[in-house]
Amino acid sequence: MKDEELLAEFTEIRKVPQGIVLRVQLITWPHPHTPRARWHTVTTFPSDTDEAELANARRSTLANPNYFRVCTECNTRKPVGWMHSEVICQSCAEQRHGVVY
Repeated sequence: MKDEELLAEFTEIRKVPQGIVLRVQLITWPHPHTPRARWHTVTTFPSDTDEAELANARRSTLANPNYFRVCTECNTRKPVGWMHSEVICQSCAEQRHGVVY
């Protein structure tokens, strides 16, 4: 997935009564083969925040290891919930290391 696709699928800017929130979708695995997604508010901006500042904040989530990481084997950025470990994604763990989910 390209960075723009990750931003489109796993982040959102939403107007709320308190202003504008930047949210990131977090993925957890409470049961094998059963992911659970929930939206986490990263920060809240005043309602008059300009589009450029919001876009920069949204893009900055890609560099935050709490939300996204880059697999050292395939060099692809993935949501943390798609990582097998801190450095290897689930796809590489399955394809290259025999991990079965």
